[in-house]
Amino acid sequence: MMPESICLIYDVCNFVVSRRMSGGPPTKKVKHDVGGGNGSGSGSSGGGSNQAAVRNHYDSRREVGTGERLNSPIFRLKAFNNFIKSVLLDEYLSRRVSELKLKDRSQLVVLDICCGKGGDLQKWLMAGVGYCVFADHASNSVKDALKRFNEMTPRGRDSRLYPAKFIVADCHTVDLTTSYGADTWFDLVSCQFSFHYCFESESRARGLLHNISTRLKPGGYFVGTLPDSNILVKKYRASTGAATTTTTTATTNATSAAAANSNDQIAFKNAHCQVTFKLPPQQQPTTATDTDSKSSAAPSPQSYVFSGAQPFGMKYNFYLEDAIDWCDEYLVPFEALQK
Repeated sequence: MMPESICLIYDVCNFVVSRRMSGGPPTKKVKHDVGGGNGSGSGSSGGGSNQAAVRNHYDSRREVGTGERLNSPIFRLKAFNNFIKSVLLDEYLSRRVSELKLKDRSQLVVLDICCGKGGDLQKWLMAGVGYCVFADHASNSVKDALKRFNEMTPRGRDSRLYPAKFIVADCHTVDLTTSYGADTWFDLVSCQFSFHYCFESESRARGLLHNISTRLKPGGYFVGTLPDSNILVKKYRASTGAATTTTTTATTNATSAAAANSNDQIAFKNAHCQVTFKLPPQQQPTTATDTDSKSSAAPSPQSYVFSGAQPFGMKYNFYLEDAIDWCDEYLVPFEALQK
């Protein structure tokens, strides 16, 4: 069903700082090697899908320090996104503690799927969870996440850095359950700003949902964030006139810029981001008038429809300054996701 193999697995042992237990300074934390792992297989190839390009894009992005992040032109957007994530995760972790009548969150187990460079490592630390599994198909991103984990410092008198497992695998095609212990079940699964990549195809969507749901405890929660497809379609349809030539000063990538300058696409943008829909080469016209004029008139946004019957593979190209460099992403109609 899901034949591809896991590439690397990094297990990170528990680390506890307790002055009452040790009577002295914190024990030195073991630094775990980020250059190898004990997993098997040759990694995921992407199965001929667009995900190889997505993986390469995120692997090529340089990890930056706190100072550079503070100077980012989209710092406020990133801060807002982190606020949204923090509120959501805190709400559902709190619900889980209340429902299970736990003393605190130290017994909660979390899966951070499609984790990237570990942007939520500190959130799990501040939340006080007991164990985390992180998985992503971009090996350099997972290594960056592991490095950041090794550099984290527990805070407070009896602070505790949760044990963790880091997995390199395509979460859409690899059955991640083969890398867990038989007794590993999750109270919460988190997929932040990455779920929409799975809607490239139904098989990839079902593969990711398999990994999200198979080890989710009864009563557990799945928390995710993704672009609002309704807003994107609304902006697409609001574009006026024929498919226009688009230009941007937001990238130095010559190949991407050339793609953005073609005349068979619709784009909308602001100072920091751009969304580009490539017009389908063979889209059924919506009216008889469209049929009569199709050969002579340039296509307009209103001439094309988004199929509810086939919700997968509705692709757009996305650029976000200081974050995403012309990656293909996919609309996720929420009704299709619910089904």
